[in-house]
Amino acid sequence: MGTGILLDKIEALQSPSLPIGGTLEFNVKAHGPVLAPVAQGNLKIAGLHLGSEVQGNVLSEFTSDGRSVHVSVSSNMQDGKLQGELAIGLTGDSPVTGRLSVERFDMDALIIAGLHLRQLTGHSSVDGTFTISGALRKPDTLEVNADIARISFDYELVKLQNDGPIRFTYRRNEVRIDQARLAGPDTNFTITGSARFDRDRPMRFALEGGVNMRLLAGFVPDLETNGAANINISVEGTMSRPRVTGRVSVHDASAHYADFPAGLSHVNGDLVFDRSRLLFDHVTAQSGGGELMLNGSVAYGEGDPRYEISVTTSNVRVRYPTGMSWLLGGSVQLNGTSNAATLTGRVEVKRILFAEGVDVASFFAAASQTTLDNSSSSPFLRNLSFDVEGYTNPGARIEWTGAHVDIDGDVHLRGTWDHPVLLGHIHLLGGEMQFRGNNFQLTRGDINFANPFRLDPVLNVEGTARISQYQVTITFSGPASRLALNYRSDPPLPDSDVIALLALGSTGEESALRTSSAASQNYGATALLSEAISSSFGGSIERLFGISHFRVDPFLSGTATESNAAARVTVEQQVTPDLTITYSSNASTTNQYQLIQVEYEVKKDLSVVFLRDINGTYAFEVKFVRRFK
Repeated sequence: MGTGILLDKIEALQSPSLPIGGTLEFNVKAHGPVLAPVAQGNLKIAGLHLGSEVQGNVLSEFTSDGRSVHVSVSSNMQDGKLQGELAIGLTGDSPVTGRLSVERFDMDALIIAGLHLRQLTGHSSVDGTFTISGALRKPDTLEVNADIARISFDYELVKLQNDGPIRFTYRRNEVRIDQARLAGPDTNFTITGSARFDRDRPMRFALEGGVNMRLLAGFVPDLETNGAANINISVEGTMSRPRVTGRVSVHDASAHYADFPAGLSHVNGDLVFDRSRLLFDHVTAQSGGGELMLNGSVAYGEGDPRYEISVTTSNVRVRYPTGMSWLLGGSVQLNGTSNAATLTGRVEVKRILFAEGVDVASFFAAASQTTLDNSSSSPFLRNLSFDVEGYTNPGARIEWTGAHVDIDGDVHLRGTWDHPVLLGHIHLLGGEMQFRGNNFQLTRGDINFANPFRLDPVLNVEGTARISQYQVTITFSGPASRLALNYRSDPPLPDSDVIALLALGSTGEESALRTSSAASQNYGATALLSEAISSSFGGSIERLFGISHFRVDPFLSGTATESNAAARVTVEQQVTPDLTITYSSNASTTNQYQLIQVEYEVKKDLSVVFLRDINGTYAFEVKFVRRFK
C-alpha cells in the first residue's frame, strides 16, 4: 500500500519537454514467486498532468494468475475519456497485447513535446484507438498502431482538423505515417513519411496541398504571415540536417517582420527548395505603395541560415527612422546571418517626408540631443548594419507640414538599426515653407551630414517672405544641436519690429515695443512660445475646421497695445489664392479687441486691404510695393 507519492519527484518519469505530475496511490495483495506472482490490486493517479495540462484522475485495476497479468484502465476527467485493456505474459518473451481508446482527450502536451509545435493557440481534442503488440523481452517486436478518427487543434490561430482517418505506426524506433490529411481555413494538405529516433535520426516526409501562410509564423520567430500557398515538397536527411526539395507557390500573401517599418502585401511567386537552399523564383510583392521584385536565396541546414537576398523597386515608401519617411527607388541587398547581416545598395531618393508637426530643423535638433527611438526587440534587426548610398534626380523634394522644397544631394546611410548615421549633403534648390503663419520662399539652403557618430547635420537655410510692405528674411544656421535663428527686413527695421512682423503680421506700436531692451527680449520669448503652441495644435485644428492657418499669440504685459494684454487667437482662411480673410480676438474678452481683415492681392506688388482694428475703427488701404536695387 502506498499513498501521497508525488510523480514529479520520480526522475525516471521526467523529461524537459514533457514533465509529468500528479499523486500516486496503490493497494496490492500478492503471494507466490516474484516473477510469477498471484496478485490483485488497484492504482490511482490523482490530478494527472502532462506538461502544463491537467488531465484529471486515472484509475487502474490489475490481476495476475502467475502466468499473465490483466490490466484495465479508466479515467475520471472533466471533459475527456480514457479506457483500455492490457495483457502481459509472465513467461517466455513476455508477450503483450493491449488496446486504448480516447474520446475528447487533450493532447496539447504530447503535440508540443513530440512535434515541437509550441504555437498552439487552442486546446486539442482527439478521438481514436491505439493498439500495442509484441514481446517486452524483444523490444524490436513491439508495435503500436494508431487510428485517429478525429483530431482538432489551433495552431497560430488557424483551426486544423483531420479530413478522414489518420493512421500511423511505431515499430523499431521508427514512426511511419501511412495516412494523414489536415484541413482548415485556406488549408488542405496531406503528410506521409517516416522518421527514426535512433542513430542520426533519419527522416523522409512528403507534404502536398494548400497551406494557410499563418502556419509559417510558428517556425520563424517575429514573422507574421497571411495568405495561401500550394506546397509540394519532400524532406529527407536527418532532423539536425534536413534536406528539403520541392516548390511552394504563394498567392496574394502578406508578411511583416518584427519592428521592420515596411511590410509586404500581395506577395506572389514561387519559393523553390533546393536541398539546402531556398530560392526566390519570380517573387513579386507590394510595399509602401510600390512594387517589389525579390531575388536571391536563403541557405539553411548547417548552422544559422545565411541570407543573400536582393530587392528591386521603382517606387516604395519606407518609414525610418521614427518621424521620417523616404520615397525611394532602386535596389538593396541583404547579406549575412541572423547574428551579423548587412544591408547594402544604391537607391534614388525621390521624397523625404516628415511626420505631422515635425520639420527639418526640429527633427535633427531632437535627434542630435537624444537617441532615436529605433530600438528593436528582434535580434536580427539589432544585428543589422547599413551601407546604403542614396542619390537624387531632378524633381526630388523634402516635405513637411506647410513646406515643400526641391533638393539635390547624395547621402550615405551607415551605422546600425538602433543607431543609424547619415553622411553626405543635401542642397536645397528652392521651394516654400511656413514660419509663424507666413509663407517663405527659400532662397538658398544646405544640409551637410559630416558627423559619423550621430545625426547632427550642419544647416544653412535662408528664406524670404513679404509681410505687410516689408521683405523679411530669416536664416537658420549652425549644427542642429546648436541651431541659430537670425532675421532681417527690407526696408530695415529694429529687431523688435521684425519679431512683431513675424508674430503679428505688423510692426505694432513701435514706441511700446522699444521701451526697453528687456521688453524686446520678452517679446522675442513670447513669439517663440506662440510658435510652439501654434505648431503643436494648429495642424489638428486646421484640418478639423478646414481653415488655412491657426495661431495663438500669448502676449506679455508691456508688449501689446491693449490695456488688458492676454493671449490672442488668430484664424486665417485663404478663400482663393488672391483673397485672404483674417479674424483675431483677445481670448480674455468676448466682443472687444477683435480684428477683422480682408486682403485681396491684385497682383504681386499691389493689394487692397479692408480692416476693422481692435478699437472698432474701419480702414481701407491700398498697398503698392516697389523695390529699388
